[in-house]
Amino acid sequence: MNEDFEQLAGRAAEVDAANEPMMTPIEGGIVATEAEPPVDYYRESRGAVDFFAALIVGYCPSCADVWDSGTKERVSAALAPVMEKYGVTLGALPPELTLLIVAGPPLYQSSRLVAEHTQRKREEAERQRQEAAAKNPAGPYAAGKPDGSPESPDMLVHPQMGLYQK
Repeated sequence: MNEDFEQLAGRAAEVDAANEPMMTPIEGGIVATEAEPPVDYYRESRGAVDFFAALIVGYCPSCADVWDSGTKERVSAALAPVMEKYGVTLGALPPELTLLIVAGPPLYQSSRLVAEHTQRKREEAERQRQEAAAKNPAGPYAAGKPDGSPESPDMLVHPQMGLYQK
């Protein structure tokens, strides 16, 4: 029986040695400090799915119907065991990836809006150019008739020559 107590005491010493970093010495003994709480992988997976859904909807707003709350809950429930298996948490993400997730969609949508704005401006300028050409079919830089008679054909001149005509 004495051997059982010695084995138990030896095992207790091993456990104490393994947990020593979590124990703080105080006067008259050792008091255990609070260990970090275990990671809630389901909560982490919900955050990851929310991030992902926001990323997708930011790039393609019409996907908002796909990533409704039911879909996010199902994907979170499936993702939690995988995150636990590999020990992945959102806090462990590199800051660059977090920046990409947060800033990527607004930057992408902004670039699309700028491209659409630029295209509208080009179309408006082309429309104005066509309207001006329709008002003056001879063109803004057409030369007059050489002898001034209505029967003679227009002279062909380079458009740069229009800069020198009055």
